Amino acid sequence: MKMKRLFYPAILLLAGLILAACGDDEAPPTAEELQIDKLTATWIIGEEGSVTRGDISSDEWEDFILTLSEFSYTTTNTHPDVWPLKGTWSFVEDNLDQVKRDDGLIINVDINEDEKTLTLRFTQPGKNSNGRIAGAAGEYTFILTKQ
Repeated sequence: MKMKRLFYPAILLLAGLILAACGDDEAPPTAEELQIDKLTATWIIGEEGSVTRGDISSDEWEDFILTLSEFSYTTTNTHPDVWPLKGTWSFVEDNLDQVKRDDGLIINVDINEDEKTLTLRFTQPGKNSNGRIAGAAGEYTFILTKQ
């Protein structure tokens, strides 16, 4: 009789521990992880997009493709003085609306609510240490569409 009194509570305790261990231990994604998921895609100019330098729209970029992955990027049909062929990026401190390319350029990032349009704004400096990009200097706005 004494054995039954100990046996049933022990079974209930064991069943409770097993059920508790089966719970979902995965933490919800962080804000940074969510932003990375939104950015990770192939982005094109498409029919809805555009590239402007200052107030002047440019069709020189109509075939531009930007592929973003977790902390790296590649470009196709680019002007390397403005967008290098490949590189890495990181968030600027805790600001998920700004990224910094590995060349030091800080880019303001805006993804619309349906996550299908990405707007990138940045100022290309007058020249780098080689003096090569003086002709590419200016304020750029890229409006890209998720492919």
